[in-house]
Amino acid sequence: MQFFNRRHAILALLIFPAMNALAAYREPCRVSYETEDGWSRKYDVECTYMTGFELNTATSTFNYQGFSTYAVVFWSQNQASVIRLTNTFFCGMETSDGCVTSFSTVRGVDKPGRTWKVCLQDQIFCL
Repeated sequence: MQFFNRRHAILALLIFPAMNALAAYREPCRVSYETEDGWSRKYDVECTYMTGFELNTATSTFNYQGFSTYAVVFWSQNQASVIRLTNTFFCGMETSDGCVTSFSTVRGVDKPGRTWKVCLQDQIFCL
């Protein structure tokens, strides 16, 4: 995956140890990202859902929008994608199991501006 950089590696190192102390929750999901030629293949991964408040706490930064919800996908120990979800219901200041829901495919955008599709575990139809 060529779209990771050093900042993603540092982010993964900062966030991963903090996950156990936060209200973030994990569940299987399927993601794909937009390329110049269309959409990437679909990846079956584990998504960790967090609010911007939780991400800011985990990373000791103010880089994330507090009331937004994010899906964090860890590709390896040093690589992660942080995707701001754009069409989910509001989770408040803490995520909890079931707060990330949508009637359609969840879309999001990462820091470099790449568009993502996230299929939630409980979605029957997902494009």
